[in-house]
Amino acid sequence: MENNPEEEFFRLLVLSIKILHSERDPNFGVEVNQKKMLKQVKTEKVPFHKWFFWIDKRVQLEARAQRKE
Repeated sequence: MENNPEEEFFRLLVLSIKILHSERDPNFGVEVNQKKMLKQVKTEKVPFHKWFFWIDKRVQLEARAQRKE
């Protein structure tokens, strides 16, 4: 299976953001639907150079929501 470079870049950003948060907070854990997020970022036409901040915001919101469950 051949990976799309854009999708791979997105997945690596998600991974790096999750690692950054877990280094700050060892109890940090979050499950995100990367395919859904990638579709959303494309739908919103977020430029790829702003993906890091876009993903970070979504990951933090999802982590908060999952802690409340």
